Amino acid sequence: MSRLKFRRAFSWMEAMIFMALAILIGAVASELYVKGVSLSDETHKSVMIQQDIRAVVENITRDMNGAYWVLNSAKGYEHSLILIKYGSANTEERLGLNIASNEQRFDYPFSRSGEEIKNYIDAYKVTYEYEENEQLVYRTEEKGVFTIGSQANQSSVATEYSFAATDNEGLMDKQVIAENVKQFDLHYFGYETDPQDARGALKEVWDLKFTESASDDVKIGMTACILLRVMANFKEGLYKDGGNHRSPETAILTKIWSNSRLRDEMYKEYFSSTDWNFQF
Repeated sequence: MSRLKFRRAFSWMEAMIFMALAILIGAVASELYVKGVSLSDETHKSVMIQQDIRAVVENITRDMNGAYWVLNSAKGYEHSLILIKYGSANTEERLGLNIASNEQRFDYPFSRSGEEIKNYIDAYKVTYEYEENEQLVYRTEEKGVFTIGSQANQSSVATEYSFAATDNEGLMDKQVIAENVKQFDLHYFGYETDPQDARGALKEVWDLKFTESASDDVKIGMTACILLRVMANFKEGLYKDGGNHRSPETAILTKIWSNSRLRDEMYKEYFSSTDWNFQF
């Protein structure tokens, strides 16, 4: 009789121990599962914003490498970038507007002394814009005509750089290439050409000595490379307003070069029918 009571008591104690162990194991498993899901989600969000940052850098690098000119931006050059690219790889096609224009300039590309001159280039305008409120970076591409112009009695100096979209083409493509962008900053650098200064030195375009009296349009057009700083930070859902979950974040600081300006600096003795300053 005593053995039966002892067995029943021992079985009850075993049940209590097993129940406690089960609760403990369940709690640990649940905690591990939650942490695993959280880590997996954080990794997914980190990869997502890294892909966006990579898309920004890769797109700007490709466009900057093929750019002929950098335009000033009415929205502020610090957070937006406007590039001019040739509309055709064929020289006759991209410069044909100079012969077909009303001016009938059969002496193109050479200017006539004392007369205003304008050169027309078939081109694309590629724009990168950062919308801080939306935390988005947009890329827009337009087809049109890029004009390089001078003033009367200054035909050897180009002072006008403008783009006009063609009526039948207009806006070709606008896409979001990055989301959750918290910072998109640009700095512009060019090569000094003043022989009295450190010729060939890389400076911010606003500090180039030979452009001291030039307009911002001329200065920013001297861009040989841009310094880009872009940062993305995911702060939605679990990552909103801090808390126990670290916000996935990616930032990069890099230089992106213009092949056109590098060639100008390396081969100063050469010129072409699309020289930016009419210096033949």
